[in-house]
Amino acid sequence: MNLSYFLILLLNGLTFAGLLFVVASGQTLVYGLLRIVNMGHGSLYTLGACIGYFVYKALENNWIAGVIAGGIAMTIIYLFLQWGLFQRVMSNATQTIMVSLGISWIVQDIVEGITKGESKAFNPEGFFRLSIPIGNMSYPVTRLFLLLVAIIECIILVLIIKKTKIGQIIRAGVDDRDMVSALGINIKAVFLGVFAFSGLLVGMGGVMGGTMNGFGHLQASTMQMYSLMIIIVGGRGDILGAGIAAVVIGLLYSFLTAYLTNISMVLIFAFVMLVMIFKPNGLFGKEVRRS
Repeated sequence: MNLSYFLILLLNGLTFAGLLFVVASGQTLVYGLLRIVNMGHGSLYTLGACIGYFVYKALENNWIAGVIAGGIAMTIIYLFLQWGLFQRVMSNATQTIMVSLGISWIVQDIVEGITKGESKAFNPEGFFRLSIPIGNMSYPVTRLFLLLVAIIECIILVLIIKKTKIGQIIRAGVDDRDMVSALGINIKAVFLGVFAFSGLLVGMGGVMGGTMNGFGHLQASTMQMYSLMIIIVGGRGDILGAGIAAVVIGLLYSFLTAYLTNISMVLIFAFVMLVMIFKPNGLFGKEVRRS
């Protein structure tokens, strides 16, 4: 096998893993802490990409501004969704899923209307347009930048979760949120903060993913599916587990689509199902305590 081709596949897997981690890491905290399966996460990913795209175009292809705008806009939207909707139904899992599905369908229609059903893509200027040579091939700097962002995010999140007071509260909330609330901690404020942080990541991820693969309403279900895979494989509320799950799924996707294209998704789903059968709480998850 050609070494350059192997390195390209390896980098494709790792950079896709970086995108999956950025998008799904906030979602895994939301699920771990709030027990909310946000079925609108994939659609909101595409909405973040749309908002970032408008700013990117308005500022003459300023890609970083687009990333920041997508993140800030989705932070605000997620704050509103948690405060206005999810906190009112979060005690009922069925209602939560139905509300998030409704959000997903509404946002998909909005994105389809904005993009007129066409796939859009970011083409950054300056440094982010560059590629690095790998043998007789080249590799975009934007993908490597995304991988760097994901690594830095993972390190920062793990340090926050393991070493800070807010991290202790989040870990305790994942294990037993009723006890945390009984200790006088404003668990609703923690919920709101984690949900907003999930929005920040999905908005930034939407722009970076739109640079890698383009974006449109059809990407919503794909990113939703992969986010759920990360939660299932990595474990409820476990950031390091989410990172490892993203790497495994990213590499499987890259190499399987290259060598076993027709059955690549079958094999990826088979892997996820095996995890569900033998490790129902995920590879690194803990059993949920029932109140």
